[in-house]
Amino acid sequence: LPQFHATMEKNWLAACPQGAHQPVRSGVENGYEFDFWFLTCPNNPQTMQPEATMVKAMRGRDALYVAQKSFKSVLTRELVLEWTHFIRNIELCDTRDEKRACPPGF
Repeated sequence: LPQFHATMEKNWLAACPQGAHQPVRSGVENGYEFDFWFLTCPNNPQTMQPEATMVKAMRGRDALYVAQKSFKSVLTRELVLEWTHFIRNIELCDTRDEKRACPPGF
């Protein structure tokens, strides 16, 4: 997980020298380690437009899972709050493990 996070940050900043990385939250949810961060680029050199992406990476039992939302516009506070809430609520579950059970009806 840390290696994936670092590689994604490095590649983003290489593509957008004025870009920024902002950690949002990390820890353990439902027994799975996760990292949530935000990458911004005020002016992508290839598109000449602002870009941003929110990334939540989760280390599951079998694989690394990634939820990501990208934007190609100037972000409003409302949009950032809406998508931060959405991404933060994504969690892993496992039907094979009672300790990491999925919600009913999953």
